[in-house]
Amino acid sequence: MTLPQTKCAAMRRLLGEGIVVSPGIFDGYSARLVERKGFKAASVTGSGLSNSRFNQPDIGIMSLLENKVICLSCVCTAEPRLR
Repeated sequence: MTLPQTKCAAMRRLLGEGIVVSPGIFDGYSARLVERKGFKAASVTGSGLSNSRFNQPDIGIMSLLENKVICLSCVCTAEPRLR
């Protein structure tokens, strides 16, 4: 699944306007909360994903593929039309 190029352009436009508040998300539920509160951006960290999934710090437990799958899950939960 490839996100439309307009998402990149929208983020560049936001960054050009100044400071962007981007709450951290770690699963679909937190992504929905951020979306419903009206934030225009969200972010993920390896530590946030690892802590939420395994209750462990980010010490290399998760692979890049696992990170990608979780991130896609967050996006598809927050924006079901992208499925």
